[in-house]
Amino acid sequence: MGLLAPHAATAAAPLITGAATYELTLDADSAAAGRMLGLTGTMTAVITQACETYRPEVDLAAELEGPGRGTLPMRIKSVHV
Repeated sequence: MGLLAPHAATAAAPLITGAATYELTLDADSAAAGRMLGLTGTMTAVITQACETYRPEVDLAAELEGPGRGTLPMRIKSVHV
């Protein structure tokens, strides 16, 4: 039985820094009857680099619309350090 030749280590592809913003909506046909009527908002994802460290940050701002109760604001911010 022969020995297997070692494989060269492959480096992961480097992350690309920058930002992306997504528009959020809820299709009226997919909303469950009597539950959520609508959703609007944005989600922004940013990746920055300082020296050898990448820092992801996600910000979600949305409004949820329910039956007869108006809208409920939702804000979520996630930062990894």
